[in-house]
Amino acid sequence: MKFTTALFVLAFVTIVTAITEEQRKKAREHMQVCSQEIGLPAERVANLRKGDFANADDKTQCFVDCFFKKVGFMDSNGVFQDKVAVEKLSEGESDPSKVKQVVDKCKGESGAGKCETAFKIYQCSYLARAEIL
Repeated sequence: MKFTTALFVLAFVTIVTAITEEQRKKAREHMQVCSQEIGLPAERVANLRKGDFANADDKTQCFVDCFFKKVGFMDSNGVFQDKVAVEKLSEGESDPSKVKQVVDKCKGESGAGKCETAFKIYQCSYLARAEIL
């Protein structure tokens, strides 16, 4: 499975990673909860999963932040937990260095607030997968 599916079924980003069925199930649950909490329609979540960032408003950005917090990629202060992301996304991966390359490339992204920072990390990771694969 690709990393985009992993971070987006885990929520977002594409690099070769084999996430477990349990991770996939948890990711779906987290996406549903965050979508409801933030009030982001399923269509916008689907667009985000496809890499359509054109209409990414505050709700979209906060959805990513919510999801990242639920899976442990962001802490409550909005700080990206790169080691946690690498560890979780590398489970079952035949070449964990690919996951680390994407995370290392994007972990320094930042925005005006927690939501924008999470979104920029996701967007960077989504786009970086093409370079690293």
